[in-house]
Amino acid sequence: GDGPDLAVFRTAKGDLRAVGDACPHGKGSLADGDIEDLVDCHAGTRADGSKVPGMCVRCPRHRPKMAGGLWFSLEDGRSFVRGPTQHYDPMLQTTAHLVE
Repeated sequence: GDGPDLAVFRTAKGDLRAVGDACPHGKGSLADGDIEDLVDCHAGTRADGSKVPGMCVRCPRHRPKMAGGLWFSLEDGRSFVRGPTQHYDPMLQTTAHLVE
């Protein structure tokens, strides 16, 4: 199709989640990233203090950067980092979809 490329992940609950494949900061492929359950990795707080829902994926190009990586929620596509960094823009976001 003519739409953006998607990265599709199956969650621990069996749901399929799709996010825009291109990281909005450097265009790394999120399909090649690490997926983690936020409950297990205790990583769920954004710059505005809100909690990150569900599962996330870490951009492979940003794994060694931005205080441990640039992460995206599979629930809403919003980004977060795990610690302080001067190169992070909290407005970075990709698309996120529940695949039915």
